[in-house]
Amino acid sequence: MSVKLKSLESYPIDTFYISDSTMQMADTCMRKLEFSKFYNYNLRTRSTASDGGHALHKALGVFISTRSKEKATLSLLLSHPIDLCDNPLWKWSLEACYATLLSLINYFEKHSELEIVQIDGKNAIEVPFLINIKHGIKNFIDVKYRGYIDFILYDRLNNTYFVLDLKNSGLNIQDFTPVFKFSPQCLPYGLVLERAMGKDFSSFYVQYLVAKVDVVNAKVTPLEFEKTSLDVEEWTRDLYMKLVNIKTYMDTKWFPRKSGSCVEWSRPCRFFDLCSLRNLKTINLMLQSMEQPEARPFEPWITLDLEIQ
Repeated sequence: MSVKLKSLESYPIDTFYISDSTMQMADTCMRKLEFSKFYNYNLRTRSTASDGGHALHKALGVFISTRSKEKATLSLLLSHPIDLCDNPLWKWSLEACYATLLSLINYFEKHSELEIVQIDGKNAIEVPFLINIKHGIKNFIDVKYRGYIDFILYDRLNNTYFVLDLKNSGLNIQDFTPVFKFSPQCLPYGLVLERAMGKDFSSFYVQYLVAKVDVVNAKVTPLEFEKTSLDVEEWTRDLYMKLVNIKTYMDTKWFPRKSGSCVEWSRPCRFFDLCSLRNLKTINLMLQSMEQPEARPFEPWITLDLEIQ
């Protein structure tokens, strides 16, 4: 796909697309954020963890929708990246993912009171949403927040709606509470739920369903946290301050490197060889010559505006 280059006195984007992972990237290394977002370089690559996790998400969605183990298993078989992981003892092998899927199915069979919510006649699974961030930052580009809500469920026993976020992990951690309790990922979901369902979600529950991926000791642990409008307000304040900071770097055309972030997953950062360069045109030409996957199509079910300051 050819890309028409603008005058590289500025970055070749008109809109800054962000997500929870984008903000995590900003905390990790601003230079990596610059390469991926301000030159519009797609970071997604195939891996056992990402593709295996996606296959599990998809298979669980099939089970929740159909209550059929057979259909869920078939979905896993068709989606699993077995070409990347053919050893049954590896963490993300097909066997390990299947054992984990059975644990997830067992969890939902025990909790038959949970049912999937419908949004415009569609099951609320992998719900794509878009938030236009009205930041009010002078001379800054448009900012749009994109994301997916894993599952929106209704609890018949308690007459409550809640968000469920599936977290597949190969980590050996006894208590995942410190990992997720203050995570900002699900905070904008309350805004999306209000728009999608026309209900008051100034206070709502988020459940993280942590699934340990293991061929022998697969285990599912639910963690539930209440989120309030104060939590969402903190999220918007933090986002605003980060955008102000990023705008400064964009204006000066200088994003700082983060010492200690040049190695990820025991490999050099993919931008390591470019990181000594500062010429915008040179960097853009080099990035466009690098192989990158096609961007995942994004068609939001829910779109809303959010003013922050």
